[in-house]
Amino acid sequence: MVLLGTTEPKFWPWLRAELGASGFAVQAKKLATLPPSPSAIEEAARSESAAIGVAPLEAGSGVEIWLVDPVTHKLAFRELILGLYQPNDAPDVIAVHVVETLRATLIELGQRRFDAPPPPPPVVAMAPRLPPRWTLGVGAGAAFSPGRLGSFGYLNLSLGWALTSRFSLLVDAALTPFSAELRGSEGAAAVDWRSAGAALRFCVTDPKGPFRIRSGAGAWLSVMTLRGQAAAPFENHRLSKVSAVPHVDLSVYFSLTDRLGIGADAAAGFAVPAVEVDFAGREQTTWGRPLWHGQLMLETSLD
Repeated sequence: MVLLGTTEPKFWPWLRAELGASGFAVQAKKLATLPPSPSAIEEAARSESAAIGVAPLEAGSGVEIWLVDPVTHKLAFRELILGLYQPNDAPDVIAVHVVETLRATLIELGQRRFDAPPPPPPVVAMAPRLPPRWTLGVGAGAAFSPGRLGSFGYLNLSLGWALTSRFSLLVDAALTPFSAELRGSEGAAAVDWRSAGAALRFCVTDPKGPFRIRSGAGAWLSVMTLRGQAAAPFENHRLSKVSAVPHVDLSVYFSLTDRLGIGADAAAGFAVPAVEVDFAGREQTTWGRPLWHGQLMLETSLD
């Protein structure tokens, strides 16, 4: 599109011919004033379905070049170039200067678009990591029951299986690495304690969060072994007593990495039946009514 004033410049026939020879389909439109306003350019381009245009200055020595976005029909680029020719230059020379300037401008604009950095890729939010389906825990703790047996230190191993995001089944086993000792006038007894059981655990807080509070309930099968070291005239005996220990527990867990965390557990239960310890028929103590225990665990994901 070539926008002309009320009077056509003398070089207009040569400019039309030069534009056509350069491959442009030329359309002309006369305006009352030059240079044209942005709205006049947009209206003229829309009426003639043109996207590229020039407006030679009537009383000057330059040209205005503009581009209109073919989709929005809004002015996208506009530049006024002065000193392009002299008024007394030959018309064909002026036409060549205008067309070459137009072509150079279009090439430069295309090069700018080519050199522009590509838009950044869309940011894809990472899917939240789901709680692991299988977990393995290793830890140590202490069990306490009122009476002369007092506390037992133990080592613990647990395996967890997630039933849902909040509910899990926990199977664990514990044993005492060192024997406790109970003394009486009849002699002494070395006491070992082992347990194994299962519990259903519920995550109270967000199961995907780094800090979690969990509660649960279950039962252990407890085996207490006593090895007597009797003083004369009493005889040594070895005895194992088995009890079921239903319990409730509460734990907190803190994630150290994606696969490793540390937990602190506390539980309360009671032995059925209670473990009664006798020396030569004389009761020394009763164990397991109630039973308290606490432990620290390292937990790792297996999947």
